[in-house]
Amino acid sequence: MIIKEQKLKGVFTIQLESYKDFRGGLVRTYDKCKFDEFGIDSNWSQESISTTSKKNTLRGLHVSLPPTVEGKLINHSRGAMLWVIVDLRKDSFTFGHHEKFEISKAQTESIFVPKGFAHGCLSLSDNCELIIKSNAFFVEQNGTGIRWDDPQLGIDWGVNERNLSILERDGNYPLFQSFLDVYKFIEI
Repeated sequence: MIIKEQKLKGVFTIQLESYKDFRGGLVRTYDKCKFDEFGIDSNWSQESISTTSKKNTLRGLHVSLPPTVEGKLINHSRGAMLWVIVDLRKDSFTFGHHEKFEISKAQTESIFVPKGFAHGCLSLSDNCELIIKSNAFFVEQNGTGIRWDDPQLGIDWGVNERNLSILERDGNYPLFQSFLDVYKFIEI
């Protein structure tokens, strides 16, 4: 397991090492001692499997609000997914900045994102599957979002809007400035 901190503080990519022999293989996706060494909050409350059947399906940008702000460990299982995060943490030096990761066998296999970020994803292939651990319980009433195509955030998703499949709710989230007017930031 090779863990590297990214440009947004507290965000880590995790390259998984595979052990193989004539029987097959083993890949460790979680190691408490290794996570503790990097200060990664791995007190998991939930684990989910996210599947996306069609390429160019966009989800988010989703935000979990206090008191159930979620940190997430996103693990590759199948396909390729673009994962985008936006820093919403109070007093963060990188507040409002975003970072993108391709989660696939060929690129980053896992990422850890601490509490206080918006999350969005775009399927880069058909039949994507991710395993997502969360260190807080999901509570629907404590969730909101930010428009995926907000000009202030300037996220380049690398796809033409006409080719996207997006849930109406996600397409109608408020712009970043409206989010700021109501919530200001995410208190952790």
